[in-house]
Amino acid sequence: MHNLFAQNLLKIGDIMKGFCKMTTALCAALALSACGGGGGGGSTVVPFTSVSDLPDNGTVVINGSGVTASYTSDLGTGVTSISAPTTSDDATTRIRIVNGVAQDFSVSAPGSSAAFDLGTAVGGNLAGERFLVLSQDGQTAYISENVMPVYEYQTYGTWITGLGTGSGTVGVGSFGAETNATALPANATYTGTGTGYALDDADQSFITDFEVSATTDFSTITITSSNTVTENLVTADVVADPAYDFTGSGPVSGNGFTASIASTNTSGTATGSFFGPNAEEFGGTFDTSGPSGHVHIGSFGGQ
Repeated sequence: MHNLFAQNLLKIGDIMKGFCKMTTALCAALALSACGGGGGGGSTVVPFTSVSDLPDNGTVVINGSGVTASYTSDLGTGVTSISAPTTSDDATTRIRIVNGVAQDFSVSAPGSSAAFDLGTAVGGNLAGERFLVLSQDGQTAYISENVMPVYEYQTYGTWITGLGTGSGTVGVGSFGAETNATALPANATYTGTGTGYALDDADQSFITDFEVSATTDFSTITITSSNTVTENLVTADVVADPAYDFTGSGPVSGNGFTASIASTNTSGTATGSFFGPNAEEFGGTFDTSGPSGHVHIGSFGGQ
């Protein structure tokens, strides 16, 4: 589970020069790191409200939800086993900024966490519309979306620990500034993207990339994913795999939603929230499984 992340990697400072407008709050903060160095400070905890309001100094905390699992993998064949995924509303992204420069960031949810020193991490593009941050030792990776337009109120992504060691954890998370339930509009339509982790019936593991759309009258929501691409974590083979495209619907309660979703390979539940002062954006996570060991967990967002 390591070959994929050895390809097309560049130093963070170099890659950020070409991607100063990332889609997520996380990557918007990371883009600041291309502006120069800094050290110390950043100890004041600042709740996240929007990308436009990121501070020059402080640790920005973005709360959200996540799905995590542990895995073991044969380094030669890629055959992988995974624990039952755990879904939690207690997930967090933290970004430490000093003098306008992002120093480090971390993501965590019960059962899995990942942290990156941006002075030593590397980054680069992956297949599809994704951006990778990789720890200096090559054992921890975070994958987020890298498409326009920029999200103002959220971030989401997938992380993996223990790369190249034969065991570790995987996680997906959706983080953002939730809409007050009293400020929801009459209806909304969203389009966006998502990323996740999948295990197929041959026990091979993949990173997934997909598009997502949703419509809601804020009493129910319908969610659909499409154009799913999978990238094998051992061979780095990239293929379109519509068998992971899902659709489903469910109720909205307050500023959150729960939808039963199904694809050809898996079925399960997507949960999420609306973000921004007037639900300008939406995002969430999902946990699905199917016959013969299929698993697909992921995170997504749209506006």
